[in-house]
Amino acid sequence: MDEDHKREVRSSSELLDMQAETEFLKVRIDALRKRIASVPSCTKLSEESLKLEQLEQQRKSLCPLIEGQQDFFRLIVEEVTDVVVLSDQAANILYVNPVIEQLLGYKPEEVLGQNVKILMQGADQKQHDEYVTSYIDSGFPRIIGIGRDVVCRHKSGEPMPFELRITETVLQGRRYFIGTLRDIHRRKKAEEKAARATLEAVTANKAKSDFLANMSHELRTPLNAIIGYSEMLQKQFFGDIGHEKYLEYASYIQLSGNRLLNLVNDVLDISKIEAGRYELTRDYVDFEEVINEVFHEFIPMAESENVQLVVVNEDKIGRIYVDEKALKQILSNLISNAIKFSFPDKEVRLILQREQDDCLSIVVEDQGVGMSDDEIKIALSSFGQVQSSQVRNHQGTGLGLPLCRHLVELHGGDFSLDSTPGKGTRIRVVLPVHKDKELF
Repeated sequence: MDEDHKREVRSSSELLDMQAETEFLKVRIDALRKRIASVPSCTKLSEESLKLEQLEQQRKSLCPLIEGQQDFFRLIVEEVTDVVVLSDQAANILYVNPVIEQLLGYKPEEVLGQNVKILMQGADQKQHDEYVTSYIDSGFPRIIGIGRDVVCRHKSGEPMPFELRITETVLQGRRYFIGTLRDIHRRKKAEEKAARATLEAVTANKAKSDFLANMSHELRTPLNAIIGYSEMLQKQFFGDIGHEKYLEYASYIQLSGNRLLNLVNDVLDISKIEAGRYELTRDYVDFEEVINEVFHEFIPMAESENVQLVVVNEDKIGRIYVDEKALKQILSNLISNAIKFSFPDKEVRLILQREQDDCLSIVVEDQGVGMSDDEIKIALSSFGQVQSSQVRNHQGTGLGLPLCRHLVELHGGDFSLDSTPGKGTRIRVVLPVHKDKELF
């Protein structure tokens, strides 16, 4: 029997301590009266009489408390909104409070002397017997003092959900069980409603992801046409376009088209990943060529933000086995974020290193606004955007970091992020570089 259970048994027995003390005082008073009757000395008689008077006073002071306590506790038990059942060791009902009629339809006298199984439904009847028998035989309290959900049977036969909690008390060598049944049908209905809402949300989200994944061709095709024709206008393939403003407008069309295409690509890619339909196309690529291409792509952005872009690549990485498009997407999103959220006149460092276990480590560090733990959780959630006075001027979809993490995990790699508000962010990506090698 563990300490918590001992305390429960003891706390139940303490209700009887005052009555036991009264009985003990009565015995002492009777014994003292007999002694006084046989005492010949007046002095001794006076002493014994004083003791008797003190004991009588103690007994009188306790008796009203005992009588009031009995009425008080009976009132509590009969007025509580839970069903309270007192049963013997054989699980026969000795007492049940009147609320049973309201919750289960039985009058108290209808269940007195019956086994508690009369209140239970189906499998819970057999299980309850097994729990009680096991406890009596082994002393291991599997259900004593531990709340659990059970299905009770209403007098009408209707199953009703309750929370059952059982405690034990021992009186005059006999074991008794006190069970409380709390009506939880409202809680159960709320749980069922929440479960249905969750299922509906998951289903709707999957339908959205499936829809967007299927829309890949329909969205990209017209955008590619806009970008292609605007480029033709810029280069004046079919002769002089005329006014210079037309060339300027054509460049705006191409720039906006490319920006929109990148946005659509991110949305479609994350939707494909969530729908389980994104497939990597892996092959051996020259890593230095990929880095050189991505690095030069972001030099204008770094210059416009007054940030210095630094690449640290002490050892040549060489050829690695990856999805080249996904790798460029990972690098572009990480470098773009680092530049956007860096403070002016600071560095964004791209640190590249081959690990001993033939894995590639890519670290992107910035010296910028950083994020708190709560903000990191938001930033790593799809479409999550950190709301901060320092970052509100930077537009985005909130897909960059979640997409990077998903693409890394699809490669069997590892993605980790550390950040400190006001100091900056460090993101580390580890990718396997050989065919058929994955970290997880």
